Amino acid sequence: MLRNLYKAYVIKKSDVISSYIGYDIDPACEIENPFWSNGGGSLEESTWFKNFNGEIRIQDVTLIRDPQNPEKVFDIPDESKDFFWTTEVIEHMGREFVGPWLEDAARAMRPNALAFVSCPNHDGSRDKLPEDHVYEWGFEELKQELERNFIIEDVTGTFIQLPNLRKAMREQKEPTIDGIPIHSNVKRFPRSWSDEQLEMIQSRYGRQFLRVVAAAPYPEYSNNCSWVLRKK
Repeated sequence: MLRNLYKAYVIKKSDVISSYIGYDIDPACEIENPFWSNGGGSLEESTWFKNFNGEIRIQDVTLIRDPQNPEKVFDIPDESKDFFWTTEVIEHMGREFVGPWLEDAARAMRPNALAFVSCPNHDGSRDKLPEDHVYEWGFEELKQELERNFIIEDVTGTFIQLPNLRKAMREQKEPTIDGIPIHSNVKRFPRSWSDEQLEMIQSRYGRQFLRVVAAAPYPEYSNNCSWVLRKK
């Protein structure tokens, strides 16, 4: 992700990204990828990272903001950031920490700033969580939590189990009369797939690619969702 942002920085210079601050709980993230120049060395000594004006801070992201203990909170000024990005993080946090954490992120964001959140979308069974996942949020409960501080601009599925895809297509199938869609001009579910489209994608690219591409219009049914948010 850092390298993708760096490419944007190189192309558009500092009018796009003036600085980047990344928080993590694992000191290993400070080591450069072994397949890049400076592999195994300090990431902060890599040329691309220096040019990027980046900063890495190792900190427990579950700490609740507490003015009485300033050393244990994010020292980011109010309304000072344009963009908040978190991918596959909240499932590793206790449920009780996510709300305060998102609230503090919103505090640090400028009015109308954008946020991107990607995380698992759990079915509620809790019986097959990966060992390092503390809690996986269901679609509606996470939606309600996000709406406390953000306006949801968009949400898409990122990958889906094929049985859930078939379920989604059944439940969102266009109603027809004699095989003709009732809503002939405007689809009731404009983002849904047709059977013919899915068959074509699978025959050309295979089942695994289908699971990723076909998930997009069915976030409620997907294994993982991507949320695009705007601060209220």
